[in-house]
Amino acid sequence: MENIAHNNECILVVDDDPSVRMLMSTILETLGFKVEEAGNGEQALELLENSIPNMILLDVMMPGLDGFEVCARMKKSSLYSEVPVVLVTGNNDLASIERAYDLGVLDFITKPIPWPLIGYRISFLMRAIRAFSDLKCNEERLTHAHRLAKMGTWRWELDTGKMWFSEEVTQMLQCDLLNFNDSFQAFIRTVHPIDRDRVLSATNQAIESKSSYSIDHQLMLPDGKSFFVHTEASVLTDRNGTPIRMEGAMQDITERKEAEEQIRTLAFFDTLTGLPNRSLFLDNLNRIIIQSRADKNKFAVLFIDIDGFKAINDTLGHMVGDLLLQQLALRLKESVRCDDFATTGIVARLGGDEFVVILDQVRNSEDVAIVAQRIINNISFPVQLDISEVAVTASIGISVFPDDGKNADSLIRHADIAMYSAKDSGKNCFHYFSKSMHEAATIQLEMEKELRMAITRNEFTLNYQPQIDLHTKKVVGFEALIRWNSKQLGTVEPNVFIPLAENNNLICEIDYWVISETCRQIRKWQERGSTSIHIAINLSGRSIMQKGLIAFIRQEIKENLKWGR
Repeated sequence: MENIAHNNECILVVDDDPSVRMLMSTILETLGFKVEEAGNGEQALELLENSIPNMILLDVMMPGLDGFEVCARMKKSSLYSEVPVVLVTGNNDLASIERAYDLGVLDFITKPIPWPLIGYRISFLMRAIRAFSDLKCNEERLTHAHRLAKMGTWRWELDTGKMWFSEEVTQMLQCDLLNFNDSFQAFIRTVHPIDRDRVLSATNQAIESKSSYSIDHQLMLPDGKSFFVHTEASVLTDRNGTPIRMEGAMQDITERKEAEEQIRTLAFFDTLTGLPNRSLFLDNLNRIIIQSRADKNKFAVLFIDIDGFKAINDTLGHMVGDLLLQQLALRLKESVRCDDFATTGIVARLGGDEFVVILDQVRNSEDVAIVAQRIINNISFPVQLDISEVAVTASIGISVFPDDGKNADSLIRHADIAMYSAKDSGKNCFHYFSKSMHEAATIQLEMEKELRMAITRNEFTLNYQPQIDLHTKKVVGFEALIRWNSKQLGTVEPNVFIPLAENNNLICEIDYWVISETCRQIRKWQERGSTSIHIAINLSGRSIMQKGLIAFIRQEIKENLKWGR
């Protein structure tokens, strides 16, 4: 025979007859096997302590420990209990055979040994041992992979209703198979009530269509806790196409679901207040617009800004400001919780101290006023934050669908405009949006755009109003007064564009221009012979707070005025 041994495989030959050992060893070595020999059971067990063979050819009838006793002792050992054993025996009675199989013997070779065929016999046995070993190794790999993936399998016999679960599934369910009713009805009771109908529907549909399904759902543990699993299942049919069995795999995806929920929370919820953020608010708003358009319902958007919040941040610090926002978020949720007319009250934080509320299915504008005033009242109560007590108010702008806008952008923009109108009216109040507000806001936006270009277009001028001493009737100085002659808007009064510049952080740039222009004008007067000139300049509080203001004034004086050099 050709060499059939793999990877230096070893066979232990145990027989008290030296001639049998010699012949067997010769044949096995010819086949490529490494051979070890033992003359009795005691020697065999000693050899097993040092090396583990791939197979043992074990004589039954030996002095001292016979083959059965050697097998019995091997079975008790954790080192070599699974080594395949082939008994070589002259006994062919049924009792000996049953005893051998009880001890885990692989096969028999009867005496007298058929030497011409023994090589083939051992070759077939070794091939079976290898196949069994490979199968066991693959099963162990699969079991390990399932354990790592928290995955198990199940089978449901449709005719009997019986179910079989792998060890991994029983561990997921934390159930004892000996005491578990292995029916589909028992299993379906472990499905969370909120998912039970969906799982039943998917199962029935798969059976009817002889197809498969793939769903995520929750299972209940005996202690009442739940966890998420992903289930893949398919239906098997007989030759006639009749469904006979359903087989499936189940994976614990609780960690994945928790990670997805954490990602969703970070993506759609404000981390400070726990409220929906701008992204989730817009999703909700667009969904409500579609539903309200179909049902011909009205709803309202309330844009809320906290009055004076920046001053609190600047004086008490951002930590106190954050604590205040958290408390205000709770008050806002409490304000819209009362179900006196709205079926849905959604509160979100857009950013900073800006919040927004959606009131769904409102009957009329007066209903919205109830909630708006409730918000104002709740916000105005002092908030105790550590050792500081803080009191703030809120300005609210209201737009109503579809009267004030038919899409998310227009509803938010118009509510924002109405909120600024409430601030201009003294704050701590609410205003409904109106078309006049839109027109005013449009004009203001146009004015702001033109104001940003006024300096580069050289549209500002300075008028120098004389200051007269009433006793001497002489001019003692001047006050520089800025005027704006816009190419697009015409003459714009200072009481209009100065507040606009203050609100849009343009005032510092304008003040610096006034300083430079005044210094240049003084230089012109000096060049004409004037020696003593006093000019007063009006500066914004924001400009005075600028760190570089004094240095800028000194530089302008140095560059333009004779007495500043």
